[in-house]
Amino acid sequence: NLLGAKSTLWDVVWEKPSKNGRITPVGIIEPVDIGGATVSRVTLNNIDWIHQMGLRIGSDIEIVRSNGVIPKIIKVESEGSEDIQLPEACPECGSKLVMVGVDVCCKNPGCGATGIARVLTFLRNLDIKHVSLKTLENLGITDFEKLIAFKADKNYKVQTRFESDLRNQMWAMDEQTLFKALPFRNVAEKTLDKIIDFYGWDWLRCMFPY
Repeated sequence: NLLGAKSTLWDVVWEKPSKNGRITPVGIIEPVDIGGATVSRVTLNNIDWIHQMGLRIGSDIEIVRSNGVIPKIIKVESEGSEDIQLPEACPECGSKLVMVGVDVCCKNPGCGATGIARVLTFLRNLDIKHVSLKTLENLGITDFEKLIAFKADKNYKVQTRFESDLRNQMWAMDEQTLFKALPFRNVAEKTLDKIIDFYGWDWLRCMFPY
């Protein structure tokens, strides 16, 4: 069931990079109630979608929310007062951003936000619980090297629980399962199975040392 409301776009913020470096625009709107929940943010997809919708700062909009998903704009009802500007630098590392198709991306391989997102994807692929972007950020785990080297401070339950999850799940898994859980871009698990079958696991271990 779709629940809708009318609001006004106040501002646009650009999220930290995803695991692939993609930076997503999010609309900050005049708070409205939809189905008993106060909504103040909407997804904006990408800059091409923004232009196609004719969306600007100050535009009156109609939004819908379905099954708890972040609300989206379905109609722009007024022109607004200010064009939405593309960011020039990554909000995390400050690197110059580039366009990749319709997406604004950070291509800095050392960007901490991208590294954290890739580590989180890996851990979720392994079904490791009790972990979020905020958790990894607080623990200073910005890449796989820091993940492997992580040692908990026994005075903090969050850290000891996380270390226990790594020990009982990640380190208990076979190497091929760990390899397939890595966040390869646009590569499905079945494709990775075929790669392993074709090249052989011993060769891949030499090509992807850890």
